[in-house]
Amino acid sequence: MMAAALAEGVTVLSNVAREPEVVDLANFLIASGAQIEGAGTSRLVVHGRKQLHGTEYTIMPDRIEAGTLMVAAAITRSCVSLSPVVPHHLTSAMEKLSSAGCKIEQTYDALPEAVGGRGLRGLNLKTSPFPGFPTDLQPQFMSLLTTCHGASNVEESIFERRMRQGMLYDTANF
Repeated sequence: MMAAALAEGVTVLSNVAREPEVVDLANFLIASGAQIEGAGTSRLVVHGRKQLHGTEYTIMPDRIEAGTLMVAAAITRSCVSLSPVVPHHLTSAMEKLSSAGCKIEQTYDALPEAVGGRGLRGLNLKTSPFPGFPTDLQPQFMSLLTTCHGASNVEESIFERRMRQGMLYDTANF
């Protein structure tokens, strides 16, 4: 997308990730003078420009970092308040934490607060493209699930070899 913004002619990108970070990059490039159609879809049309211009832009908060902190609170059975975040970018992670028994609250300023509970339950988890469960949070959740009561099932559908860390858990005696 970045190269296409300055390439001659029109570039059509297919099977583009719909993750918020890709949309944010498109928004930044557009703010810098790029002509991009289809941000947030799997097909982008980029009309090349001779040059882009400087701009002031605020990068979106990191949803994987926020999700990691929420999982850390669940593992340690503690509380964390996060700011800034975009709550709808964390919907699938917050739903899984709630299903495991964590208390997730949206405070008055729409910031999630995650509180780990004593009796967390195992759950089923399958990674999928946004807005589904993010593959980059799967290892953190696998760690959390080793501390939960009951069976859990984790299915990685994005990266074939992502679950290599699971071999460590299989040999541990919990």
